[in-house]
Amino acid sequence: MANIIGYTINFEDMKSSTCGMIGVAQKDGKKYFCKKFNNPVEPDNNGALSPKARAKNQAAFDEFRRRKTRVNRTLRDIAGLGGNIVFPIEETVYDHHWTEFTEYIEGTMPEDRYSEVIRGLDENEKMLVLKIAMGALQTIHGQRIIHGDLKLTNIMLVKNDMGHFVSKIIDFDGAFFEDDVPLDSIIGTVDYYSPELAVYSSNEDPEFRKKVSKMMTTKSDIFTMGLILHEYLTGEKPKPDRLSSSLQRLEDAGKFIYPWQIVLTNDRGEEKTQLVISSAVSEPAYVALISDMLNLEPERRPSAVEVLKRLNNKELPIEADTWPEHDITINVSRAKEQVIGLRKL
Repeated sequence: MANIIGYTINFEDMKSSTCGMIGVAQKDGKKYFCKKFNNPVEPDNNGALSPKARAKNQAAFDEFRRRKTRVNRTLRDIAGLGGNIVFPIEETVYDHHWTEFTEYIEGTMPEDRYSEVIRGLDENEKMLVLKIAMGALQTIHGQRIIHGDLKLTNIMLVKNDMGHFVSKIIDFDGAFFEDDVPLDSIIGTVDYYSPELAVYSSNEDPEFRKKVSKMMTTKSDIFTMGLILHEYLTGEKPKPDRLSSSLQRLEDAGKFIYPWQIVLTNDRGEEKTQLVISSAVSEPAYVALISDMLNLEPERRPSAVEVLKRLNNKELPIEADTWPEHDITINVSRAKEQVIGLRKL
């Protein structure tokens, strides 16, 4: 049993995760979620490394600590315990590893049950969960923080006192500020990558990343939330209209094709591939919203504020007022039919 800044935890009971080890700690009779990161490791001054190697590793660890501390402090400033943003309450370096403690959420369910549970929700229940998540994301984006690893299970589903599912955004392991994009490593889930995050992660050269770091904005999370919205409504991510020659070869080789590959691939001499919104999305407002969220160009995607507004109002972004310069009025019903047909492609 270890004691870390007042938290007691049995490391033998901790389990492996993507980032390192996770478990449940106790402090003052309360439970807390503990996460111990595998990397980077603060080097020990025991002579095992050369001075140059030790200095390099120390610099990498200090940079990681600086970025994590800045994100964690900001999250604590904008969110409170019991809310819809689950943030690290305290952090420290223990045994040369970055270690965080967060609020323990009762009533959580196994990750492998999320898809099944979501399928059993009606549209109103799904929209409630997504609106709560978008409201939390709006708060996070207001500080110019990019979550960077949104996925189905990082929008935690918890039943409230009324027995209804509500959502909480969790797992800020890979979060960073727009003006402080990591040059060393990006933590994320590849099948939920935005196109720009995929491009950024494709080349680990620091000079390359410096050049393209301006691409990384909060709109990256919006693309991912577009995938999640589609997944909530249909049970799957949007599929391609077809596979290009290069993607077909990958699939034939047993490789999984990701949504970001579809929108980025442009084989010479072939028509560009694109994501198709499933016909199971019957509400025109949702078709239009998902289409806009999955735009290849980040600046053309709606903000979290705009997404939440459109989820609440279920309005199509089509102006019906008369154009004063030409005295022309749009036929809204006909325009909607045409726009939705195009947006599904």
